[in-house]
Amino acid sequence: MPKHKQWLSAKKQTGKKKIEAPESDTANDFLAGIKITPEDVTLSQYQANSRAAGVDFEEAGEKWRAGDAAKSLSNTAQVLTSLAEAISEGKKLSESPRDEALRLLQESLELFQRCLNVQELKLGQDKENGTQEAQPPPDANSIDNINGAASNVSEEEIWASVEEPVTQDALLDTTIAQLDTLTAISSLESSHTGLAWAEEYYRTTLKDKVSFYVEGSTRRHEAALAQAKFACAISDAAFRGGRLDLPTYENELNAAFTNQDLDLPNDPQSLCDKADAELAFNASVQAALQQAQPAEMAQISSICWKHIARALDSLTAASKLPAQNLPRIHLRRGDCELLRLHLGDAPLNYDLAVKSTSTLLKNAEVYFRGAATLAKGEVRTEEEEDEAKAKQSIVAGLAGDTEKLSLLVKTRRDFIESILEEMRDEGLLGDECLQKIGIMFA
Repeated sequence: MPKHKQWLSAKKQTGKKKIEAPESDTANDFLAGIKITPEDVTLSQYQANSRAAGVDFEEAGEKWRAGDAAKSLSNTAQVLTSLAEAISEGKKLSESPRDEALRLLQESLELFQRCLNVQELKLGQDKENGTQEAQPPPDANSIDNINGAASNVSEEEIWASVEEPVTQDALLDTTIAQLDTLTAISSLESSHTGLAWAEEYYRTTLKDKVSFYVEGSTRRHEAALAQAKFACAISDAAFRGGRLDLPTYENELNAAFTNQDLDLPNDPQSLCDKADAELAFNASVQAALQQAQPAEMAQISSICWKHIARALDSLTAASKLPAQNLPRIHLRRGDCELLRLHLGDAPLNYDLAVKSTSTLLKNAEVYFRGAATLAKGEVRTEEEEDEAKAKQSIVAGLAGDTEKLSLLVKTRRDFIESILEEMRDEGLLGDECLQKIGIMFA
């Protein structure tokens, strides 16, 4: 496969963003006035800016309710992230929805950074005052006592009595949320400038903070997983943008989930995320096939088969562990078999996939049937039950048993057509399979 241009990191900028002293009367007005741009702002700069802002604010005479301000910023950021995810759910995004999703995610990232600044300031103040240890929340009796004594104490003293202190664990929550948001940005970004900025932001702003706040905690696995997902998203976007060649992309994917803190054999979420990364690799490689030479097709097919098989292995391991959504895991196992089957279609025409057609269809049907059974049982997820039954009938139809599919075509034609469209877009069904199924719709 011809080499793409290597992905180059953007040069560091020397310009520094300055936080001006507030002239507002409220904490929210002050926070809204903080202009923080993530570009090339280092960890030490953020900390220095946070301290400077805190001093200026205290000198302004306003109560510094860091807990409330941080929660407000964090909640808003989470809402923006959810909106961006909803916008980007489409399989083939046009430029306008992608740009809107990126805008929301970037705004979310900025709000998370503001939240972290506030939390770091409050934690520093607590340490200076000797109150950095987290206290249990007040019970009903203590709140009644505070209310009863309201005439003898000030409002500020009452508020201070029930304020929830900022902890290192809370700061880790925020940094991981930032990293997840940066991962989402990277998965949508395609420009060289945008990707270089994302990598620089992680290296100068997040990497050290994640390492610092996870130290001594029981959440090393959670932090390691977030970092692995970010590494895969950056590599995938760089390959799709022609800035990373296939061998380098594969090496970076292979290295992403080697951190021992992940505890892959015992964590279904890590296994599922690894499977997603393997399948994203397969999708991106196949999307770039027009750049390959005919003589390279066999090697590319073998590489894709290997990574789909790895995804299937991860999902199989996850299915044997207590997991939140077993029906979805079994659905993905069935999808993997169809992805391998699709390698037998043009232009790859992978010989192993062609020879394994009947086995792959049979395996897929077993997985889809299992997903439908689980979804109908204790888990009770109707949407996944319908999807599994539809895919099971489609696979059975391709294997020669058209009874269930013909019935669904008569009773739920629109639904089946939507499932087929999704399967086509996800690379689960090629033209030959779609032509066979199309005959049943006649």
